Amino acid sequence: MFKWIYSNNILSRIFLGLITFSFILGTAIMWGPGGLNLFGTSYIIKVDNVIITPKEYILELNKLKMEYNLPENKLKKEALNNLLILAILVYLSQKDGFYVSKEEIKDFIKKLFLKEGKFNLSLFQEYLKSSRLSPEFFEKIVKKWLEAAKYKKAVYSLSYTNNLVLETITLPFLIQLKVKLYNLTYKDINFKITPSEKELKQFYNQLKGKFYTTLPPRVEIFRAKTQEEAKKIIEQLKLEKDLKPFKVIPLNSTVENGTINQLIQKVENSKGISIIKDGSYYLIGVYKPAERKKTSFNEIKSQLVELYKQFKSVEWLHKNMNNLIPQILKGQYKIQPKTREILGYELLEKFKLSPEVLLQILNGKKLISIETPNGIVIIKILSFTKTQNIPQDIKQLYSLQIRKSQYLQKLQEVLDFIFKSDKVKILINKQLINF
Repeated sequence: MFKWIYSNNILSRIFLGLITFSFILGTAIMWGPGGLNLFGTSYIIKVDNVIITPKEYILELNKLKMEYNLPENKLKKEALNNLLILAILVYLSQKDGFYVSKEEIKDFIKKLFLKEGKFNLSLFQEYLKSSRLSPEFFEKIVKKWLEAAKYKKAVYSLSYTNNLVLETITLPFLIQLKVKLYNLTYKDINFKITPSEKELKQFYNQLKGKFYTTLPPRVEIFRAKTQEEAKKIIEQLKLEKDLKPFKVIPLNSTVENGTINQLIQKVENSKGISIIKDGSYYLIGVYKPAERKKTSFNEIKSQLVELYKQFKSVEWLHKNMNNLIPQILKGQYKIQPKTREILGYELLEKFKLSPEVLLQILNGKKLISIETPNGIVIIKILSFTKTQNIPQDIKQLYSLQIRKSQYLQKLQEVLDFIFKSDKVKILINKQLINF
């Protein structure tokens, strides 16, 4: 199906720079004695005659563990999905007659284990040893990567950049607009409101997850008159009992009391609990790391009043935006409009607008109203011009993105076809995965 592609050396060389197969690194955790027959008939995935072994599954799983901090079950599913796609691509590659030579495998391995620009045999041997892989087994894995990569290159070579799509996507870079911006915020309106205690508490409960006080690293100091009392306090602290400290001192501060300074130093070094004698008292210090503490309603009550007024003012502006537009344009609000020349792309990005808005402007739309976190913005379109020049790097970037999107779509279609096909036998050994 794709054999003709590799008769074109230029196509092949270009593509090698565009698509590379990720190399699996990391220490493999292998099953112990009496486990799976890793070199025998055991398999995780079989697609026709293509076999993915348990050892390959463990390698992929460990690679994902190093890259992502996700639950074990999600990582297992991702590893299985990656290897299933690999197996299908290898099957398709072999079916269409793609060939991977021993020299290609050798060259690929050499590129993986470079040190100072040269192949390092010790590095390669250390990887095999830590991963418990034989050179022959690793070569088989690499062969699959290269077979899959060749098929992907073939699919990519059949994709292209649709010029009509490119023109549509790059249109915002060709439209130069002259606009007048009216920005009406909650500060510009005299919205009188006095919230009740009940309304404030409801507002606080809606937003309480957003109110925090950051506490620095500190030492909490407790005081005891006797050694027995000091031991009791230490036992309670170890059980994380909620005790009221005698003093709380940030680590970066200095106090006049030399004994307390000594205690702070001991606690900072140990990051735990320390005790010191101070005259007739025992001082117990416990280390507390930096933390975010939820702020109580009473601590921020005055701030809540202002936030509530701001929230209600913005809510009113959003609700009455359509009625306010004529008043704003007539100058009934004391806001100074700003006249600007702006590229279509900048307008869309700045105000988070959809590309359809730009098409509406080209079709004669003169006013755009937008809700913002602080109020509303009215954009009056004074004029626009369409240029023919677009930066080459932008055009090239979007061209590659369109082609990549088409390539991924084609690849997905191929995979879907295999999944739904009754002629290709796909087996997944779920018993080995759920170990």
